Amino acid sequence: MTTERKPAARIERSTRSTGMGARDDSMLYSMFQKKELHPHRGSSSKTGNHGSKTWYLLPGRYYEASISVSNSGKGGWQVGILTVDENLQSSFSPIEGSGEIPDWLRDLLPEPCIREIDIIPGY
Repeated sequence: MTTERKPAARIERSTRSTGMGARDDSMLYSMFQKKELHPHRGSSSKTGNHGSKTWYLLPGRYYEASISVSNSGKGGWQVGILTVDENLQSSFSPIEGSGEIPDWLRDLLPEPCIREIDIIPGY
């Protein structure tokens, strides 16, 4: 008996950590399973400063938390909804306030992310 694999979208995100304060990273969370999704594949440069993470996702909606900070400290955290449609195309919609983040996700997000998002005025 053979099992047929369902087609999945390939989602790849760059990672970076320069040692001078710059950092890029992403984490994905399943809305259905209410847990972090670990990458299916990861790569790193020889120095370890640059790399990538790859996930293969079925159509659906996922939470994505990402950080992008330059060497000068500009930038920060962003949380949003990553949608994979039936044609395996992905789109990202940022969440504007901490009130839109469910409690189960708050428990999984890194502490600096929560602190930064909670200061958004109006929520």
